[in-house]
Amino acid sequence: MKILFATNNTYLPQNVGGSELSTHDLCIKLGNMGISVGVLCTVDKRGTVGFKNRLIRKISGNEFPRDRVMGYTVYRGWDPTVHTRKVVEHFKPDLVVVQAIAPMKLAEVLINLPVKTIVYLRDVEFKLLGGDVYKHPYLKFVANSNFTASKFNEVFGIAATPIPPLVDYNKYHTDSSRTRVVFVCPYPGKGIEIAFQLAEARPDIPFDFVESWELGGDWLQKITQRAAKLGNVRIVRRVLDMRSIYCQAKIVLAPSICEEAWGRVVSEAHVSGIPVLASNIGGLPESTGPGGILVNPSAPIAEWVEALSILWDDKVLYKELSERALMYSGRPELKAENILNRLILEFQDHINA
Repeated sequence: MKILFATNNTYLPQNVGGSELSTHDLCIKLGNMGISVGVLCTVDKRGTVGFKNRLIRKISGNEFPRDRVMGYTVYRGWDPTVHTRKVVEHFKPDLVVVQAIAPMKLAEVLINLPVKTIVYLRDVEFKLLGGDVYKHPYLKFVANSNFTASKFNEVFGIAATPIPPLVDYNKYHTDSSRTRVVFVCPYPGKGIEIAFQLAEARPDIPFDFVESWELGGDWLQKITQRAAKLGNVRIVRRVLDMRSIYCQAKIVLAPSICEEAWGRVVSEAHVSGIPVLASNIGGLPESTGPGGILVNPSAPIAEWVEALSILWDDKVLYKELSERALMYSGRPELKAENILNRLILEFQDHINA
């Protein structure tokens, strides 16, 4: 079986987001099972990967040259929708999994080639799907949570199979010193204002605000200055190995004000028994379960401060929630082998349909 993952976004190591990390974990695991995998994505001209890509394109005339920086084939170029046919002809996939940033735009090209295509829904920003959503024999939908699948069916009347993101235990498990609060992806929609107010209310607690989506110059400067004024917030640039972050985390903060489809950082934290303080919105209740505390995102900041203080100060409750988080991370639907088997079954069913 040959599976190509496709996106209109940049990819690892140039872009470190939940979708990219989940795809990478899938590619590694599927590859270890003897399944040939590849990724089609856009390229950022900056950095070593971008420079080598530009150089190869200039010398060879190939608009989507391959690299194996991540341990498997990745095709990078400017516009995947324009050069999809050439990549498909070269890789010869049995099926393409499309996700992130206007996936329907790519899916439309693929099913017209024709190639069996699965759109993996990783958020509920359906206005950003990039095209009409419809039923087609060559098109199938998978969602990253029951919440996402339910919302998709509610809006479009089309079923999507819910399969949660794959989180590789060995890549995230760590023995934490439990000395800091970790907040990943410091942007407005992710609840940065709540996070800053929590840090201000509890100056005795050290916080790490960790980059996921790239922090642009102006925004980075703004939040760095605000963090410096508080004195207990550290801005941390993105890393590929999140164990270097979670090894100090006592609590992971997920105060999103937008409808998170899942909240991958929650699952990453849980494998080390790190409880989560999260918004009671979207898919976060599903991913958090008993392994943390939920607060309404529109609640007064005093409620958030109270919840944080309980988690930080109450040793008995913390131990209980830590144990629950670890147990919840081991539930059957989140085990890697079960997720892989479910995905492979979806792939095979669609290929053979």
